Amino acid sequence: MKGSTEENAKKTLESMVLFIQDSIVPLAIQTHAVVIVSGINSCTLTNAFGVISNEIRKQSGGTLPYKLICITAETPFWYSMT
Repeated sequence: MKGSTEENAKKTLESMVLFIQDSIVPLAIQTHAVVIVSGINSCTLTNAFGVISNEIRKQSGGTLPYKLICITAETPFWYSMT
């Protein structure tokens, strides 16, 4: 595989943004969907949704026409409580 890992990650994010923008977001807007994504920063899907959602939020006066929920597990936190 040619290119650095960072370059490949950037290209992957760009591809995901285009896919989500062209395919998923129009459906989410049309149906007022609840979109659930991982709350982990290293998730490309979550990052792509974040990029698109920020743009839509700017264009629509601060609100999204769909709900975006990020979920993450706090399992290590709960285990540390014992």
